[in-house]
Amino acid sequence: MKYQQRMVAIDGYPVVVEWLSDNYGVSSPEFDGCVASGSSFEEVVQNMHEVLELHIEGMREDCIAVPPPHPDLLAQSPSFDRNLVR
Repeated sequence: MKYQQRMVAIDGYPVVVEWLSDNYGVSSPEFDGCVASGSSFEEVVQNMHEVLELHIEGMREDCIAVPPPHPDLLAQSPSFDRNLVR
């Protein structure tokens, strides 16, 4: 059975992975507009890793402060799965 929503860490940042009707979606509460999708959990995590890299690179190019990763905050979330960290 697939879960509906799970918080995981990608590069130290919290992201929320959701099972939609026919694929996975992921969003970042830390970075507005950073979203990805994929047909498997592994694919959506890889896609989000790439999205975060590009977004952070763009922020740096535009001289926008990049928030530091918050891996310690993840442990406080009831939906955080310590086994699902990239």
